Amino acid sequence: DLQTWYLSTFAGEPGKGGRRYGPMEMCQFRQPCGLAVDKDGDVYVSDAGNNRISVILVKEKVLVPIIKANTESNMTDGNGEQAQLHAPRGITFLADNTLAVADPGQHRLRLLVT
Repeated sequence: DLQTWYLSTFAGEPGKGGRRYGPMEMCQFRQPCGLAVDKDGDVYVSDAGNNRISVILVKEKVLVPIIKANTESNMTDGNGEQAQLHAPRGITFLADNTLAVADPGQHRLRLLVT
């Protein structure tokens, strides 16, 4: 029954696209495309328009970077400051808690490990 469902904003400043980190209600995305939830309940977001992966720390109610937003996109592997993505889309956690990322702009599947 459609009357029993209610749609509300979980994170992101309503009506504003951008790349701001911070409190859930003020953070900004540009084309969020994929979500994955870890064992602690934190929500990982692939943001294709910002070429980034971020995580919403649910208990703290804040968005923080995992792979930083960048305006250039190339095939750089490395830590969260060095690595670059090109329009990441689908993300999921594998059995070993590795985050798998579809990186279609680079025609690759990427793995994010801690």
